[in-house]
Amino acid sequence: MSGSKLEKMYRYCSENMGLIPLIEIRSIISNYYRKSENSRRFSFIGLASIIEFKFVKKMLYESDFKWGVLLGLVGSAVFIFHLIKDGVRTLTINSFHCDMVFTLVVALCLLFSSYPFFIDSFNCNMQEVLPRKSYFFRITILLFVFIISSSFIAAIFYFLGLTRIEFY
Repeated sequence: MSGSKLEKMYRYCSENMGLIPLIEIRSIISNYYRKSENSRRFSFIGLASIIEFKFVKKMLYESDFKWGVLLGLVGSAVFIFHLIKDGVRTLTINSFHCDMVFTLVVALCLLFSSYPFFIDSFNCNMQEVLPRKSYFFRITILLFVFIISSSFIAAIFYFLGLTRIEFY
């Protein structure tokens, strides 16, 4: 039982949700992507209004790089909650000490660096095309962007005195 991710997910979802035939879904998706070249970063929102939301949600779950986006979202929410509730409290891991502002910066950098790769993976799955770059190359770029952006922003915050980072 081979096939694309779209076919596998559609077979899984179509029986439970009573979806329209796969040929119609493919034509709806191709027309949508042909007409909406400028809003690719939020394509799942538009697709969810055209075809079944649960199907689009399942395809989002099947996309690569979802863990970076989820960890970034959850980390941001947790650290914002702690900033509001406890203030700028310190976080200690062995000899590394920092405050909640630093951890919030790292979580936001993870979210914003992995989101474009997550959406590109979703778009490739929905259009049934292979990504232009290999998974290894994409994960390397993601790590590079995350490390550079979090280091740069954390350094700016540190030199402005907005965060505290210490090594003992």
